[in-house]
Amino acid sequence: HAKAMTVRLSAKSRWTDEDIHQIRVLCKKLRAFVHLGRGLVPEKQLKYWNQQLRDAARSLTGAREATILGGWMDAAAANAEPGLARRIGVLRGQLASQFPRRLPTGAKATVLQTLHNVANDWPNDWGKIARGPEAALRRMRRKASAAGKRALHGGDIEDWHDWRRRVKYEAYQLEWIALARGR
Repeated sequence: HAKAMTVRLSAKSRWTDEDIHQIRVLCKKLRAFVHLGRGLVPEKQLKYWNQQLRDAARSLTGAREATILGGWMDAAAANAEPGLARRIGVLRGQLASQFPRRLPTGAKATVLQTLHNVANDWPNDWGKIARGPEAALRRMRRKASAAGKRALHGGDIEDWHDWRRRVKYEAYQLEWIALARGR
């Protein structure tokens, strides 16, 4: 999947909002797979790939967030009374000027290099993760459960985000395991 995405994105002069979203999702799914390797793959490899994928996804964060906020503001303005719609429009203009939807310098090259590395240099012995991920899944489930309890019992927005992130990681990990086991 990383190889196909690298080829497709390399041929494009400009990435769409959907391209950016799909790259971020792929990086998150690959990071979830990396986390399954704890205890099965050398920690040095885990840290390296986790850092590479995190940096690639983070380089796209500003452009993605500007897109999300802009879309939300457009939808809110479309459903608001005229006076409020104008104020939202002004705020939307300020958002667009301060947080442009373009990628930071070097982000495209960083992402393409990371995806290229994943497609070509991913360790071959990581197949053992699909055969023995139970301990990593238990650890992830414990962390997700603890994050959920913090969020539900008076947590702040960061606690809710942590819970959401951990639940998504667990879902991604289960996808990887099912794929590796032919399901």
